[in-house]
Amino acid sequence: MIAAEAPTDIVINGSPGSECGIMVDYGDGTSSAHTVTPASPFPLRLSHTYPKIADLSVRALGIAQGAAAACAGAVDASIHVSPAGSKIEYVTLTINSCPEGWSLVGNLNPDKSFRCTPIPDASAPTNLIHCTEGMKYFARSGFIGCAHPAVVQVAAAAPTPAKAKVVAKAKPVAKASAKTPPAKGKPAKPAAKPTAKE
Repeated sequence: MIAAEAPTDIVINGSPGSECGIMVDYGDGTSSAHTVTPASPFPLRLSHTYPKIADLSVRALGIAQGAAAACAGAVDASIHVSPAGSKIEYVTLTINSCPEGWSLVGNLNPDKSFRCTPIPDASAPTNLIHCTEGMKYFARSGFIGCAHPAVVQVAAAAPTPAKAKVVAKAKPVAKASAKTPPAKGKPAKPAAKPTAKE
């Protein structure tokens, strides 16, 4: 919750060692530009006072600042400004870096991917990161970070021809009664009829 008429802390996280320009649009018609350097590195901490109750969107966007190139990417955060005297919290915007309450595991990889682990006994107001450079946000096994999507190459397996099961069924064979053909020139004898015995 953010209170009107009271300073609100806005924390912007980014890649370690960056030297670039960034603009923050506070969503109430005001904005400010800043340069990130080794002397003033990420996380960038700003303070802003909202004059009245409102539902706004805060946006951090890379812009060129003098000799400094624009910081990569842009990130937005939706906020609700509550009446004056409400509990004050702060807004965290993170681009390609571990957010507040998280620490980098090892070093930034050559492809700029990274992962973060929670800092023990530290408050972590968010675990969301805005990833750029073609990377995607991930959260798994207790870690969060940005990584390039894995290119999975699946060889298309040739379909295996189905084996037809042929069940051979024997056809019934007609039984032919064996009859001896009559001899030529002789009439066939009639079959003897059984006589009843008294």
